[in-house]
Amino acid sequence: ILTQIHTIRNGSIQGDNLQLCYFFYQFFWHSAPTKLITQTITDYDLNQFINLLEKKLNVVFTQNSKIRILLWCKILKRSNSRKSNVSQVILKLIDEIQEDSAYKIIRECYFLSQSYSAFLGSDYNAAYIYIFLLSAFPSHSSILEELCESSWPTKVHAIIDLNESILEKVCHYFKLDKKHVYDSLSFNHKHLLSSIHSGILFFKGKIEKNEVDCLFLDIPKDFVYKDVTAKLIAWLGRKNLWNFNGINEVYLTWVYHDIISAILNSNLSTITIGINLNKSPLIESLYTNSIKKIYITESYVHVEPATPNKKYDIIISDDETAKWEYNFRFFYLMEDIQTDYGKPIREVLKNIE
Repeated sequence: ILTQIHTIRNGSIQGDNLQLCYFFYQFFWHSAPTKLITQTITDYDLNQFINLLEKKLNVVFTQNSKIRILLWCKILKRSNSRKSNVSQVILKLIDEIQEDSAYKIIRECYFLSQSYSAFLGSDYNAAYIYIFLLSAFPSHSSILEELCESSWPTKVHAIIDLNESILEKVCHYFKLDKKHVYDSLSFNHKHLLSSIHSGILFFKGKIEKNEVDCLFLDIPKDFVYKDVTAKLIAWLGRKNLWNFNGINEVYLTWVYHDIISAILNSNLSTITIGINLNKSPLIESLYTNSIKKIYITESYVHVEPATPNKKYDIIISDDETAKWEYNFRFFYLMEDIQTDYGKPIREVLKNIE
């Protein structure tokens, strides 16, 4: 962690106060047992803050999340008691987030829960907590979706600019319409992108997400957009936004790959397949379900028993007369159901008329 700090001089760690607080957060979180951290962060005012925040946001934090938030707040409190200078990063952000709904709730809860001595710094402390929560807790996107008036879950310009730059590059690589991509991307993915970029922009060190980080230690071989994600990450490196270590690059690859997959799926026209197997209703049902299972992860493929007067891209039937009964673009005749039923669906689709 020390390699990420600006300077160590005369036995004192030098750097922006936000980064110094994050250094101590990472140090204690990764080196101290959870039981010891829990004992150390016991604080009535901060517990009141967590309780108020849960009520205002209508959410129940897990015990692990509470400990992490309390540890961060305790470090801020200690920093305040030492009369440390307010982070230059926070001073620049404070005006941008004044009208941010999430920030206003955090500020109100912090103000109401703290003793008189903490009132004067409550705006700044709320900003420290806001940027920490945005970076570390992407799982609560549904809360922000209800609070946000804009398409992005934050009003921080640097995060929005980086989000849009990445999306523009994805549009360029895949020749997609930018407006359609912006409109089709779910708020959950916008929040995930904002969260990862918040961590990249404002915190040096391991991108800490949650206790399931162990799931993201390797990049699967079946990631079909690895080349594109590598280009995006290389661009971030050229912009000097982050010096990646292994785990950060792997996690970021997962995030970007997931977002690219969502964008491309939303830009694919839905393929509708109608199944008409008159000789055996049971076989028709079983065959329909077997195809659904094959395409369960493909949101652009819809399979159902064929219905007259409904338009399909593909009709698969065991009866030649179905050509006159159904509306379709392509037709596949199962001449021998015993043979064709066992054929892989992709082989069948290769032979459509």
